[in-house]
Amino acid sequence: MCLQGSKSMFVEFNIWQLSFGALVIAVAYFIRGLSGFGSGLIAIPLLSIVLPIQIVVPMVVLLDFIGSAAQGVKNRSAIQWYFILPLIPFALIGVLAGLILLHQLSTPALYQTMGAFIILFSLYLASDIRVSRHRSILWVMPAGLFGGMSGTLLGMGGPFYASYMRLQGLHPFVFKANFAIIFLLDGSFRLTGYAGTGMIDIDLLRLLVVSVPIMLLAMLIGGLLQKRLQYWTMKREMRILAMASGIALIIKSFVMPI
Repeated sequence: MCLQGSKSMFVEFNIWQLSFGALVIAVAYFIRGLSGFGSGLIAIPLLSIVLPIQIVVPMVVLLDFIGSAAQGVKNRSAIQWYFILPLIPFALIGVLAGLILLHQLSTPALYQTMGAFIILFSLYLASDIRVSRHRSILWVMPAGLFGGMSGTLLGMGGPFYASYMRLQGLHPFVFKANFAIIFLLDGSFRLTGYAGTGMIDIDLLRLLVVSVPIMLLAMLIGGLLQKRLQYWTMKREMRILAMASGIALIIKSFVMPI
């Protein structure tokens, strides 16, 4: 399996890696608190530049799971299950497909796949493609399948789920609540798969203990500033950051030992 070998990596992390990681987590989850999504798109590619992907993907999935629990419980009155339930069977199939691919792809191939995915999604954001709302239900199958698969393989299923939810024309408060529940359900599938394949170990849990307070504080600040800041005004900067990190990951896969 390509993602094995995460054992006893914690002692190899230096101050630069951990400091950069803390900054990335703070920025990623500030955006999550502000918008309801986007943490994986920011955190995973940037963290993967300085930390092993074997640690990064399950750690961010765990952080997203905790963050989703906090948002979902707080905003549970806004949950609309008739938008969520149709996604679940397709997401589960996608998670299973992602776990199979984890056994097939080499680590450099994962970096290249992740980089290409991020670049393509950045171009999608720049294109501002719109789908009429009355046809948005047709996106439930691809959103669930690709959300579950890319979430398991790369830790970044959020863009597919977010695109589907945005098509429903939901108020930002309702959007955040529903997105959090989707991530709770999807995350429970992924974490079960990661635990079953040995990707969650004591070193990852140590990093998680350090990361959770940073994540919760950043989400709290983002949530408090939601009414003062417009997330969508940050789309240009987010596209540029995502594009740059995607290119960096592809370069790393060719020029650096992984």
